[in-house]
Amino acid sequence: MVDRGLLESYLHANIPLSAAMGVEVHEWTDKAVTLKAPLAPNINHHRTAFGGSISTIATLAAWSYVHSCLRLRNVTASLVIQRHEIDYRLPITGDFMAKNREVSKADLDTFFARLSKRGRARLTVESEVRFEDLLCAAFTGQFVAMRESGQD
Repeated sequence: MVDRGLLESYLHANIPLSAAMGVEVHEWTDKAVTLKAPLAPNINHHRTAFGGSISTIATLAAWSYVHSCLRLRNVTASLVIQRHEIDYRLPITGDFMAKNREVSKADLDTFFARLSKRGRARLTVESEVRFEDLLCAAFTGQFVAMRESGQD
């Protein structure tokens, strides 16, 4: 496990919406990032979590995982989301969490090999949003990393 505060500070400074949503890094390992958010700043008129907040925390969990993989390998790259899909399954009526699903070693190896060879690579990452152990939303996103010029 790595310093959760480091990632949380990075998110809040570079993606201000994460701070406005009250996102906290609950757990950060080499295999997963788990984020949590309180309901209050993310509530809608039905007194449930706003769909945009659910989509955002799912995206942030997956993005944070790829960002962490890059940093742990000392690779400087610009990272963006290219496309995503989310399936809202259940309403969320309290604080909620998002966690990326584990990415296979083969997929990670291919991603880093392409990034090294071509300077650009794509990686698909899934995440889940849960409330009280219930799966409330399932997310799939494709992320693109572009190496910054001057890197070997």
